Amino acid sequence: MEPEGERLLLHSFDLLLLIPNMENILAYFAILILLVCSALISGSEVAFFSLKTTDLAKLQTSENHQDKIILNLLAQHRHLLATILISNNFVNIGIIILSSFTLDKTLMSLALADWAIFLINVVLVTFILVLFGEIAPKVYANLNSIKLARLMAKPLEILSRIFKYPSHLLVKSTSIIERKLEKQTDKEEISIEELEHAIELTMQGEEENETTIEQETNVLKNILHFGNSTVKQAMRSRLDVLAVDIQTSYFELLDLIKKNNYSRIPVYEEQLDEIKGVLYVKDLIQHLNQGDHFDWQALIRSPFLIYEDEKLEDLLHIFKSKRIHLAIVVDRDYGGISGIITMEDVLEEVTGDIEDEFDEPLESLYLKFDDNIYILEGKTLLNDVCRIIDIDIDTFEEVQDEVDSLAGLVIQLADDLPAVNDCFNYKQFIFEPVAVNDRTVTQVKVTITDADELYDRVHS
Repeated sequence: MEPEGERLLLHSFDLLLLIPNMENILAYFAILILLVCSALISGSEVAFFSLKTTDLAKLQTSENHQDKIILNLLAQHRHLLATILISNNFVNIGIIILSSFTLDKTLMSLALADWAIFLINVVLVTFILVLFGEIAPKVYANLNSIKLARLMAKPLEILSRIFKYPSHLLVKSTSIIERKLEKQTDKEEISIEELEHAIELTMQGEEENETTIEQETNVLKNILHFGNSTVKQAMRSRLDVLAVDIQTSYFELLDLIKKNNYSRIPVYEEQLDEIKGVLYVKDLIQHLNQGDHFDWQALIRSPFLIYEDEKLEDLLHIFKSKRIHLAIVVDRDYGGISGIITMEDVLEEVTGDIEDEFDEPLESLYLKFDDNIYILEGKTLLNDVCRIIDIDIDTFEEVQDEVDSLAGLVIQLADDLPAVNDCFNYKQFIFEPVAVNDRTVTQVKVTITDADELYDRVHS
C-alpha cells in the first residue's frame, strides 16, 4: 500500500503544478493585453497606409480631431512607419518573453523533453502571433481603414513622441541604405541611354523632313522616361493655378470664366489649401439666365487628390478609369496644395506641348537672344526649361525632388532669396536673376556655357 500511496501523492502534486497560480494568471492576462496591442498596432499599419485619395479628401474637410491627427501623422509617413514597427516589435518581444516564462513552467511539470518544450513554445507562440497579431487585424484594417485609423490616431501620436529618437535613427539609417541602393540603378540608366542612342540611329535613316524626325525622336525618348516621371514634374504650380473662392458671387464667377477660358476651376474656402471641390463650367450652361443670387456652389463636384510623388503612369490609368481630367496635387509632407495637374499635362510629357486656341505660344513666354542666352519666367517648370532651350529632359533630374521651377532652383542655389544680377552656376548653366520681388525670383537670365569657361564667366 505504501508504494501506491506514494504514486497518488506524486500524481496529486503534478496536478497542483498544472493549476495556475496568481503569478501565472497575471502573466497570461498580460500576454492577452499585449496580444490586443500587437493586433491594433499591426492593423494600424494597413489602416493608415491603405487610405485612398478619396478618404484623404474626406479627412481634409473634416473637423474631427482624430482626422487632423491622422493627416499630421501621414505628413511624416516615414516616421509613422518607423514608430509602428518599433512599437510592434517591443510588444511582440514582450509576448514571447512572458509566454516562454509561463509555458516553460507548465510544460516542465509534464516531464516533457527539452526539445519538445522548445518546439511547442515556438509553434504555439508563432501561430498565435501570426494569426491574431498579424493576419486577422490586417484583414480587418483593410476593410475598415478609416475606422481603425481614427481609433489608433491618438495612441500612435503618443507612441511617436515616446519613440521619437529611435524612429528618427531608423529613418536616417534607411535613407543611407536607399542611397547605397540607388547607385545600383546606374546600369538601368545606361540601358536607357543606349536605347535613346538606338532611337536616334534608327530615325536618322527615315526619309522624312528634319522637323518631323526630331518630333518623333523626342516622343520616343519621352516614352522611355514616362514610367519614371512623377506628378511633380508635370503639374502646374499653385502660383499658376486659377481657383475661385466659394463665397464669390455668380456674376463675378461668370466674369472670371469669360476672362480665363478654363473648363474646370478648383473651388476653395478662405485659402487655396482648403479645397472644396472642382467646378465644371459646362454645368453652368443651363443656368446662364439665373440671377446673381444663384446657388452655383451646389454644382461643385468632389475633388480628386493625388500626392506629388505619384507616378504619371499611375495617374494616367486613374484618369482613364475614373473619367476625370483634373487632379489636385497634395504635398505629402505638409498636406498643403502644391498645384494641379490635368490630362493634357500628362499627355504633354510624351507628345510635347499641346496648344489650343486659348494657349499662348510657347515662344511668347521667354526671350531668346541667341542659342546660348535666354530670359525665362521664374515660374517656368524645369521640364519646360529643357524643352525651350532644347536639352535633355533629365538635365535637372537631380534637383527635381526638391524644386520644380526655375525660380526654386535659383533660390536653392543661393540658399536664400538672391539679389538681381547675382550669378549662380549649375552644370553647364549660369543663372542670373533679372527681376526679384519680396517672395521669389520672377525672371531669370539663363546662359549656356562650356565647362572651361564657367569659372571665368561667373566670377568676371
